[in-house]
This record gives sequence, C-alpha cells and structure tokens, in this order.
Amino acid sequence: MNSTPMDLYQKAIIVGAGGHAKVVCDSYMSQDSTNCAEVIGAVDPALKIGMPWYRNLTILGDDSELERQSKTQCVLLNGLGQLPHDSGIRTKVYNKLKAQGFDFATVIDGSAVVSPSVKLDEGVQVLAGVIIQADAQIGANCIINTGAQIDHDCVIGAHSSVAPRAVLCGGVRLGKNVFVGANAVIIQNVVVEDGAVIAAGSVVTKNVFAGQVVYPPRVNQ
Repeated sequence: MNSTPMDLYQKAIIVGAGGHAKVVCDSYMSQDSTNCAEVIGAVDPALKIGMPWYRNLTILGDDSELERQSKTQCVLLNGLGQLPHDSGIRTKVYNKLKAQGFDFATVIDGSAVVSPSVKLDEGVQVLAGVIIQADAQIGANCIINTGAQIDHDCVIGAHSSVAPRAVLCGGVRLGKNVFVGANAVIIQNVVVEDGAVIAAGSVVTKNVFAGQVVYPPRVNQ
C-alpha cells in the first residue's frame, strides 16, 4: 500500500470526465490549497487526448496514461458517479487502480460541515453543502452528495452512495454498495444491508435486507 501523506503528492488526476467528475473537481479545488495536489487533467477512454475539458483542464488520454505516472507523486480522484444497477463501474475502477498501487484523495468540499470526530476512509467524497455529525463513519470510495445530511453515529459501508438531499438520521447503518436516492429519509437506527437500493423520495422506517429495493408509496392519480 502506498504510504505517501496526502499533502505531499505533486499532482492529481481525475479518473473519468463526466458530470460527477466536474463536481468532484470543484469540491477538491475548494479545499485548502496547501493540502491539495495540483489537478493536471482527467483521463477518459471515451474522449480525445488533448481536448479541452473543464476549468482550463484537458483530457490526458485513457487509463494507459496512468501507467506513466509515479504512484508516490500522483494521487487520483474518482470522477465516476454511481447509479443503481450500473454494474458497479465506480467500484471496479477504484479496486483496479488500488491494486496497481495508486491512492485516492479524500475530498471535503469547502462548504461542507464535518464534525472533527467523523472518520472518513480513503477516497470518500463529501460534496457541497453536506452535513456530517458526530462519530459518523464513512467507508472507502463513498459519495456523500450535494446537501445530504448524515447524523450522529451513522456507519456507511465502502462504495456506497448517498444522493443529493438524502437524510440519514442518528445511528443508521448502511452496508457496502448501498445506494440511497435523492431526498430519501432513513429514520434512526435502521440497518440497510449490502447492495440495497433506496429509491428517491423513500422514507425508510424498518430494516432493509441485502439487495432489496425500497420504493416510495405510489399516489393514485
């Protein structure tokens, strides 16, 4: 495992160049510049090398560009988003590049409110307007998306995604690879097991088993 302190990397590369990558780029650049490496561009196999991308950055090439980078000088930002039933592309890319020896930067947007007692594993992305309260724990490669609220003592397993404006009340536990949709609410102490999907707008009041999909109530028209 690479043990280089995050503030000693000389450059950062974003993996993927879609919409989520732009949001991650903004949040990373909003942090204290003394703790962030310089972002030099993005890699994306679907885009042409050298083409303009975002914020005066360019496409550096496909994943083969990473083979030319020093793992002690270059940190990665996971620019791939996550959707239910997307075959876990984000997780697969993260695991592949970790196996090659790369580290992923943990991102905390400058506007986020994160208790000093919160534990964030490698590659967690805490985006604009997020609030994470005391003693919460967030696993590796998770996305806590725009305006989400994670209350005290929540535990979120690796590779999970909490979509914009979702709310996890105190003591909620999410397993690995869980997706919580926009504006969903999970009440206190509920357990959501691995691979479950909480659809947008759902209110979850009881435990959810592995792989289960929870939908909001339908309103008769």
